[in-house]
Amino acid sequence: MLAIFKKELKSYFRRGYSIIFLAMSALFTGIMVFLYTLYSGYPKTEILLPGLSILFSLSLPILSKNIFLRDRMERTDRLLYSLPFKSSDIVLGKYAALLCFFAIEGALLIILPIIIGLFATVNYALAYLAILSFLLFGAMILALCTMFATTTKSSLMTVIFSYLSILASFLLYLVPVGGKSGLWRTAAGALRFLSPFSHLDNLLMGRVNISSFVYFVLFVALFLFISVCSVNKARAINNYGKKSRETKQFKLSAVFALILCVCTIAVNCLVAIVPTRFSTFDLTSEKVLSINKTTKEYIKALDTNVTIYVLDADSSNKTFEALLAQYDEYSSAITVKYVSPYDIQGLLMMLGWDGYSALEAYTLILESGKERYDVILPSSLYYYENSQFGTLTQSDYSQYLSTLYQYAASNAEYQSALESLMYESVLYYNAEQILNSSIEYLTIDVIPAPYYITGHGEPSGEESDVLYTYSYVGFPVEEVDLSQSTALPEDASTLVINTPTSDLSDAEAAMLLAFLKNGGSLTLITNEANLDMPNLMSIMNAYGLSANKGFVSYDYEAEAAEAEASTEDTEATEGEEVVEELPDKNLVAAQINLTHDAFYSLEGYYATLFRANEIVISPDLRETAKATVILSTDEKCFIDGVENSTGAKTVAVMVEDGDTVVSWFTGADAFEGEHADMINSYISLYAVAWGVDNYDSELVAASPRLVSQEALSVEFGTALILGAIIIAVIPAAIAVAATVIIKKYKKAPKKELQD
Repeated sequence: MLAIFKKELKSYFRRGYSIIFLAMSALFTGIMVFLYTLYSGYPKTEILLPGLSILFSLSLPILSKNIFLRDRMERTDRLLYSLPFKSSDIVLGKYAALLCFFAIEGALLIILPIIIGLFATVNYALAYLAILSFLLFGAMILALCTMFATTTKSSLMTVIFSYLSILASFLLYLVPVGGKSGLWRTAAGALRFLSPFSHLDNLLMGRVNISSFVYFVLFVALFLFISVCSVNKARAINNYGKKSRETKQFKLSAVFALILCVCTIAVNCLVAIVPTRFSTFDLTSEKVLSINKTTKEYIKALDTNVTIYVLDADSSNKTFEALLAQYDEYSSAITVKYVSPYDIQGLLMMLGWDGYSALEAYTLILESGKERYDVILPSSLYYYENSQFGTLTQSDYSQYLSTLYQYAASNAEYQSALESLMYESVLYYNAEQILNSSIEYLTIDVIPAPYYITGHGEPSGEESDVLYTYSYVGFPVEEVDLSQSTALPEDASTLVINTPTSDLSDAEAAMLLAFLKNGGSLTLITNEANLDMPNLMSIMNAYGLSANKGFVSYDYEAEAAEAEASTEDTEATEGEEVVEELPDKNLVAAQINLTHDAFYSLEGYYATLFRANEIVISPDLRETAKATVILSTDEKCFIDGVENSTGAKTVAVMVEDGDTVVSWFTGADAFEGEHADMINSYISLYAVAWGVDNYDSELVAASPRLVSQEALSVEFGTALILGAIIIAVIPAAIAVAATVIIKKYKKAPKKELQD
């Protein structure tokens, strides 16, 4: 074998087409290195290899087409077959020489991570794994070409069959799975598994899967074994003749080869079904393909079933698919299903889909055994950090980038902001944390929720302007009839009471006070009639609040008279004087307290209340409580019917006592009915939302994974010099050296086979 290996390897350096292959390979590799790394500043060797795999898939059949045909053309095959070499020695010697010649290209790639490491941080483990996977891929292609070279009788047929096989394997890699589910996706996955391009893809993304290595090794062994069988048959024909008994024993070789292929595929399938937690390793720097130990322990202990529907997965995000596979494997309670929107059309429509709008690929719909649902958009899995713009979602980043492009085109002042956004933004991948939060939300026993109290004549359902506003902004509040309940719902976190027409019972008042004492929250909206309900008012009194009867008013007539007096000396306008109708004196404007965190985003808005009452905050408020004025009126307001009552009036208050939040809004006629103003409902919604407790997560937050890569810090001049070396100098050196070697061997006397 060694003698054949040496002879074959030397022969490659004596032939023009093999030297052209080596020089052209170095040239195209150099061009790709310059464009993808030195010029673009992307410090990842593995990004080059998909393109190189296509290049070598086209060139290796040409290189290997004469591996056995040359012996036939030179009529040295009979001599070779008559020598005391085993058929396996002949095949392996020729294949090893071919592989060694191909590995010269790999040697050029081996130094690339070292060069890149001079200018940026490099994941050497992943870089060299990618190079190894590329060499394994090339080894398999060469073994395939070797098999056809031994089983066909012309170089043309060898090349045709090799290209057809490579094309078929590439088409298997491209089998579409987007929008497919069930049997089709399983079949498509099996077909893709048979393609070497799929296994190369897995290894390049940093996912070390034992099945990929087994796949390459087994198919190399299969193709070489068939090649040995074919050489054995050729030797038998050469030594004994076509009709000899020794030759006839090879008649079943084609059937035998087919059986071997089936067995090889079966072994690969058996290896592939081994759970990925035992067969897969994550070599990425940030472990983007893995879930952490805390997540594993949490999902293993889940006792509530969760189904994760993945919509229109088209294999474009294999990183995310690898992450989902671990959730499926580590937990018996989690099931991941790849579906099209029409497979779960009913569920999607229940969640608000119209049946026509396009949904993003890899949108997740999560459904739990507790009849809860959640939707995760793929764009929410990523976010950007920027020193100037802060944290940005993907959609915000795209919108900012588009806007700054437009402004920077006409105004140079925005150029620095654009460059900061483009070059200083760091991208993070936060899929694990988002999935964990969603699963915990779906499976937790109690989720704090707001409830709307009914049973005492409150406006409810579609009759309530307040409830309509809550629902309109996506904050639905479930109703509960307090008069028919002996206890509040277990998940009640905050309650809304809106202008009841009858008072609470003693038991109901006691129930609400106990609820507040235990950390619950309450938002109350009242009119003046509610002030005569002692049980309802006892709840507010318990937190140091009371209200005075008499509507808060504003003297619009006096203001109009004052304005008219100030314009007496101005020139009268022509035509008939227009008399504006003055507002009702009980309709007053109120300012929103923007200093409280619950209401700061309402800047620029103001409230208008009708028939509001002044709220009085007790000076004896308990030490643990804090009262904050939410709405207050102008200093010119007064209490209708009360003398000497002019001054700013408090018409809405929030009292916070530990976890308890009590908010009180008077002037209910501006929340419901003819004088209803949506902004008032919005303000009350902010108070309700402030009182809703978030459930306490039991999970340790999963760290987001850094996706952005450190750019190459190589100067342009240095990049040009390096580019010239790898694009021009190295290929030229290979061509010159090869020319010298070829001329040397042409002048030397011909050597026999044994040399």
